[in-house]
Amino acid sequence: MEINELRYGNWIMSKSSSIPFEVYIGDFEPIFDNPEHYFGMPITKEWLLKFGFTESNLDVDNTWLNLRYRFLNFASDESVNFEKVYLTINKMEVVCKHVHQLQNLYFALTGEELTCKS
Repeated sequence: MEINELRYGNWIMSKSSSIPFEVYIGDFEPIFDNPEHYFGMPITKEWLLKFGFTESNLDVDNTWLNLRYRFLNFASDESVNFEKVYLTINKMEVVCKHVHQLQNLYFALTGEELTCKS
């Protein structure tokens, strides 16, 4: 993981712990010293629901998960464990693999933080 990918409030994982954590001001120095000890958290249905996404229609074979939050439409093939993650913004498709990427994209588009609602 590169330090320039992170913003305060991003959710990431440490290789030494299976517990996700939110990046705060004091965290940047240790992350910068050892960026190889950290990695992006994969996007999951649970994380999207925490951010306020709601389920929309399912496809015919019920393998694609479709969620919506404001102007973002999220789709992923659950049968391959979210290996393919797509965000559609007004017909433009963006691939995000990690929670911090989704948070950063949302901030870049709206100027608002995408935070946990629960």
